[in-house]
Amino acid sequence: MDIIKGIYENIFSHKNTEIPFSDLDFALFKGHSGSGKSSIFDIMCWVLFGETARKKYKSILRDIPDKPKTGKGTVDVVMDDGKKYTVTRKVGRGKGLWIYEDGAEKPISFRTSTQTQQFIEKLLGMNFKTFLNIAYFSQGDVGKFLTSESSERIKVISDLLDFEQVDDMISKNKKDVENISNKIENFKGQLVVLRGKIDGIDVKRMQREKNMKIAASDKTVEDLVVVSQYLDGIKIKNEITDDIQNLKKSHNNQLTNAKHSLAQIKSTIDSLKNKKDMTPELKEKIKVCQEKLIGYDDVRKNLNKLRDEVSEGYGELAKHENKLETLKENKKTYEDILKMEGCECPTCRNIVTKKNLQHIKQKIDEISKQIDKAVIRYNEKNEQLKNKINAREIADKNMEALNRVKAYETDLKNKLKQEENRHERISESVIQYNQFKDSSKKQLDEIKKNIVRLNHDLSYYKDYKLTDLKEYQEKYNKLESLRISIEKDVALLKFQIQDYYDSVKRLKQVEDGMKVYEDEYKIIMYWKDALPKIKIEMIDSIIPFVESETNKYLSQILSGKMIKFMVDPDKATNKLDLFIYDYENGIERIFEGWSGGEKDKMTLSVYLALNKLASLRSGKRVNFLILDEKFSTLGDESKNIFDMLRNEYGDRKIWMISHVKEIDSEFKEIVNVKKINNISNVQISYN
Repeated sequence: MDIIKGIYENIFSHKNTEIPFSDLDFALFKGHSGSGKSSIFDIMCWVLFGETARKKYKSILRDIPDKPKTGKGTVDVVMDDGKKYTVTRKVGRGKGLWIYEDGAEKPISFRTSTQTQQFIEKLLGMNFKTFLNIAYFSQGDVGKFLTSESSERIKVISDLLDFEQVDDMISKNKKDVENISNKIENFKGQLVVLRGKIDGIDVKRMQREKNMKIAASDKTVEDLVVVSQYLDGIKIKNEITDDIQNLKKSHNNQLTNAKHSLAQIKSTIDSLKNKKDMTPELKEKIKVCQEKLIGYDDVRKNLNKLRDEVSEGYGELAKHENKLETLKENKKTYEDILKMEGCECPTCRNIVTKKNLQHIKQKIDEISKQIDKAVIRYNEKNEQLKNKINAREIADKNMEALNRVKAYETDLKNKLKQEENRHERISESVIQYNQFKDSSKKQLDEIKKNIVRLNHDLSYYKDYKLTDLKEYQEKYNKLESLRISIEKDVALLKFQIQDYYDSVKRLKQVEDGMKVYEDEYKIIMYWKDALPKIKIEMIDSIIPFVESETNKYLSQILSGKMIKFMVDPDKATNKLDLFIYDYENGIERIFEGWSGGEKDKMTLSVYLALNKLASLRSGKRVNFLILDEKFSTLGDESKNIFDMLRNEYGDRKIWMISHVKEIDSEFKEIVNVKKINNISNVQISYN
């Protein structure tokens, strides 16, 4: 994985900063304290993982009086397979997280920022902690490791190498111990309750009592059957008697309703028959109307023809009138020209001469003759039109008279239809009268048959006395209450007996369950002691590698010195002691006893060793290494440090943050960071 470019807008002290990381192979980021050097890489971490390495910022947005509403960071990343992605994170208004494939206008879609962050970490193949361990050597990380008490170094190296799985197992083991202890105590409480319950129950006595109650219940049921049979007989006799009375009442009501309905139907028939039959008279009148309407269609066609001719006459008369007016206007025009001898003609623009006047006079005579003929033709057409108008008016009056006859004929036909309907209603009413009469007779006969049948059924219950109903009902109620009471007692005894056997079964289950948890408790207690020792064993197994790599790097930059790590052999105190030997002078000193430059080199050697271990353990690779303020002072041996970095990390980019001026010449690129008016400005120069 490689970082190509970073663009920061209104984040920390960077208002609008662009860093071309792809052009920086062996670069020094320099500037005064607080100028914004380290924040360049903190923003990179924030964009990719949502966290910063130093975790000391109050706000991500630039902290100025006129604080911006939105801050944005963008980082371009290239994966191992060559695919390029752009990650953008915003804070403030419109905050969120997006990732784009190379050249895409729209981001890869996720429902939440959390899902987007998970996709980015999956794509990178690492989380924030792994990124810090293998790519970012920030201020104080390994210094804390070197200066800590020996009992604290185990925790420091565990955090650096991400032994979270073992810590999670230890934490889970602790919870399991507490959980299983609580369950065992719970089982003990259940055993006390169950044993006390079982000891206080005489199950044999309850079994005998249950059998006695069942026998008493059977005797009560037999008595109930006898009483119930006699009581049912009384109730049936009472019901049959009521049914007979109801049928008699229904028979009388049905007979009365039938007589009333038949009388109404007969009255309707009589009222219809009493009216005079108008059918012959109406048919005769309709015949007279139809004779008068002979030729009705011819009259209507003739009227329509006359109307069309009158309309055409008006049109022709208008044409003749227009022609006559046109001739008169032409004559007047030529008469006006006669008066214009020697003047310009208004129509042709030529001078009017005597020769022209003779021609115009002839033209006027011709037009006068045409006017006379047109007047005669107009008068003829006008006279013809008047005759047609008179004929149309006569035809209109005839048509109106025929329409009145037509309407009268329609009215007569409607009345004839009504008369025919009246005769049909009479026939239908007679049929209805006969049908209703027959159906009423059948219904009455059926009711009589039912009364006879019920009287026959009543004879079977002659020995049952209706006066005994109340007495036998009370007997039945008492026996039923006794039966219910006995059944409740039997049910309670059955429940108590079953509860006893369930308690015995539950007691066995609790004893078995408690034994399982006691066995599991022994195993968990074993792991409670073993897991911390496993963690120390894991650390103990990697210490030789760390020690070897540390001294390999240290020998290249600080000759004659060696760091040795020693884990407590008993694995009981969780200690990791650190020894630093000076072979040239034959002495051993603690870390704080060395000079500042020597401590920087020792710190760098330990970090590089731990970084290599973390990279191998994670199986991930990044093409850069960030070293943040690793040197406070440097002596004449500083060249050895940079030679060692080039040799060991020649295939990775080195980005070092430092304010030490003496090392500028060792770097290919110098990234100068200056803060002006609380805004970080970045300029890149090349050696």
